[in-house]
Amino acid sequence: MIADGINHAVPTEKEMNTSFKWLMLHGLIIKKENKYMLTSSGKEYYAAASIHSEHLLDICNKLATTFSKRDKENSLSTT
Repeated sequence: MIADGINHAVPTEKEMNTSFKWLMLHGLIIKKENKYMLTSSGKEYYAAASIHSEHLLDICNKLATTFSKRDKENSLSTT
């Protein structure tokens, strides 16, 4: 339902698996039994992105911008 509100498309199983793997790789979620939970880092990123945001799409866009900037900074510091 949330995905439909963002771009009117339900994500495929492959897209969901890729997303969950990315989130786990970056330490934002963990899997406990059959549930996924935000880590403390994931909660911090979510809280920061939620400030002054009323819609899920706004939060997603802020998170994407944050990680894009972080990835660029990391690639510059390693070159």
